[in-house]
Amino acid sequence: MCCSFCADGLRRFFVCFGIGGIIEIRVSTGSRGCTGFRFCFVGDLCAEDQRVCRPRYCVSSHGPGGGRVVSESNGDGVDEHCGHRVDDPMLSKAVDYLKSQAQPDGAIVNPGMGFGNYETSIGVVALARARKAGRTDLDEILKFAERYLRKYQWDESEGLDASDIKFGGAGYGGKMSRPDLSNTGFMLDALHELGAGPDDEAVKKAVVFVSRDQGLESEHNTLPFAADSDVGFVYVIDSQAEGQAKDLPKGLVKSSLSTYGSMTYTGFKSLIYAGLTKEDKRVQTALAWLTDRYSVTENPGQGEAGLFYDYIAMSRALTAYGVDTFADANGTVHDWRAEIVEQLLARQQEDGSWVNTNRRWMENNPVLVTGYALMVLGNCQKR
Repeated sequence: MCCSFCADGLRRFFVCFGIGGIIEIRVSTGSRGCTGFRFCFVGDLCAEDQRVCRPRYCVSSHGPGGGRVVSESNGDGVDEHCGHRVDDPMLSKAVDYLKSQAQPDGAIVNPGMGFGNYETSIGVVALARARKAGRTDLDEILKFAERYLRKYQWDESEGLDASDIKFGGAGYGGKMSRPDLSNTGFMLDALHELGAGPDDEAVKKAVVFVSRDQGLESEHNTLPFAADSDVGFVYVIDSQAEGQAKDLPKGLVKSSLSTYGSMTYTGFKSLIYAGLTKEDKRVQTALAWLTDRYSVTENPGQGEAGLFYDYIAMSRALTAYGVDTFADANGTVHDWRAEIVEQLLARQQEDGSWVNTNRRWMENNPVLVTGYALMVLGNCQKR
């Protein structure tokens, strides 16, 4: 992956995930959701050389008595409650940076990167949360960003109807526009933050695509793989397009259709956003898959690969589902928020960052993964 992506792209991803998480974090001793955990983060978000990503971290203190943390940048004590106002200089700087990335077509992106939908979706989540927290200068950017996301969803505007395998989905954008469940999920997160509900046309279209990503044979999914899958969700289904599967090398079709935790949480969350209830078989079976494989120590089906991404998907899905506890297949009831936070505490590095020992999907990069962790901590706050 090129240096420009590492410096500029990862920096932007960190800002997007980090802002959304920090705004939600209201952590103090005895707070519900992250009891006994105090966390602060300081990022050098505006380095003199914009091409260089130079994050700085605060070490967290999470003993029973709590404590203060010290900023590496200036040695000053940081507010021990670690709740950041939207006019906090660090957050304000980050929001202004994202504003500077807004393009004439509405995308919040480096136009040379080719990840228009992905970057705009996570940018919208961050800016929408900043607006809810009090920023009053984001209406116009969010209006045009929403228009951009809706335009790049695969639908009738590309000459498709609901029978097409791409219909309702979203991809990275640009040359990587083939739809997948991850990018469709991020698009739905953005629209959800902007207030889109089950009656929204984009949400209705998305659930058509999402249903085809579930390994459940039904009137909603007649693709070949669904007949012998396990009702979990897969990342991408383009190999199932008519005339393509037979041309792929042996084994590729099956491996590209493996079900795993982060995608099943993403699919489950998307169904909830679309207003489906427990009475719907898609919801029932997805919930059963997650119940059978509940874990906070691995991404089910992938081991530690994509573990921090799985924490994002899991925390968003169970928040959308509206449950404080989750029972596994053995009947053990889990406080999923506390268990995720406990894992994050155990996995935090001495400099305050997070990183995965498994390098798949770039989770060996502390800039990206620390942004993920901040978002997860924000998601783990009870509303």
